[in-house]
Amino acid sequence: SISEVVATASHSTLYVFGARDWERGGVEGPLFVCKRPKSYVLIILNRLAIDNLVQTLEPSLEFEVIAPYLVFRKPDGLIRGLWFHSLDEHATIAHLVTSLAQPLDPLGGGGGGD
Repeated sequence: SISEVVATASHSTLYVFGARDWERGGVEGPLFVCKRPKSYVLIILNRLAIDNLVQTLEPSLEFEVIAPYLVFRKPDGLIRGLWFHSLDEHATIAHLVTSLAQPLDPLGGGGGGD
């Protein structure tokens, strides 16, 4: 369950890196960064189909910020990129997501300045 919407972007498009180049991932629409009881999640509500992107923000994700893209590599090697219509929203979401994906503070503080 979601306890809070932390940030939003009006439009984002998912890209997936294939064998040699980027391909559209079939997901685009408004993006939300949400707080769950023990984690944060990035969600794109898909305007193209019924499958939404739901990605838990965790330390195992490797991020690279290349405006207007936010690129991330999953532990299984899959590389995905998010394109943002707005550079201001890109900057806000990229900063927030990269900080929230950091390991939790063992003294009780959460990633991203809980």
